[in-house]
Amino acid sequence: MRLHADKDVNVMVTMKKIAELCGVSRGTVDRALNGRGRVNAETAAMIRKMAKQLGYEPNPAGKALAARKNNPVIGVLLPSEGNAFFDDVIHGMDLAASSYAVYGLKVRYYLMKGYDVEKQLALMESMRHQVNALIISPIDDPRIAAAIDSLVADGIFVLTVVSDIDSSQRRAYVGSDYFNGGETACALLEILLGKKASVGLVMGSRQVLGHRLRLEGFRHRMERLPDFTIAGIVENGDDEICSYERTKELLQKRPDISAMFCMAGGVY
Repeated sequence: MRLHADKDVNVMVTMKKIAELCGVSRGTVDRALNGRGRVNAETAAMIRKMAKQLGYEPNPAGKALAARKNNPVIGVLLPSEGNAFFDDVIHGMDLAASSYAVYGLKVRYYLMKGYDVEKQLALMESMRHQVNALIISPIDDPRIAAAIDSLVADGIFVLTVVSDIDSSQRRAYVGSDYFNGGETACALLEILLGKKASVGLVMGSRQVLGHRLRLEGFRHRMERLPDFTIAGIVENGDDEICSYERTKELLQKRPDISAMFCMAGGVY
């Protein structure tokens, strides 16, 4: 089939017009141009070519109106209270959300302090019928994984951020490679201190997968350094005062410490 369009005709090109010229339904055009559903490969190629020849551009107002009808709401659940690290995370989310305000997107923040599993479960349940999607920095606990799976079963898109969780049906993870980060920290200490060191470690919580992976990466890199030892590990729950007190206590007990690795939270 030969496709032809008069480029000098200054008219607003619609999906309906493309459908008429290609001899297909408007729904087929919509699926072909937006990658929704199955369309015969040859037909899809014909539609895209026609759209390009006609200079078709989606109508932003129409897309915004259609999106608004879905009342898109994203819930964000973070252990951010008292943890300055999350300030930039929330700022980035706010900037991104502002770009989609025209589509009616709303973001609701559910913030908590520390790693109380029951508190996180309660917040997750409270948003079950309030959001279309959830961005969560999860506590790595089987009950949290089960709650994520339950939300997914209800049609809520779940994405983990900053830290991930094992054995859940979350759709994606956005964050660091913590194991590699731990290895890198150990390698840097070797460069700075040589082959011998007594290291004190400060971490947020073993309930957080990312924190544990960072520790595992550090220990893995230490295997090639027989004179590197871990003098002690303290958990601070991402709390500044707790971190200060427990770090001070560790340093008083172990004056042989030659380096400190602050792995997460509470390092202000």
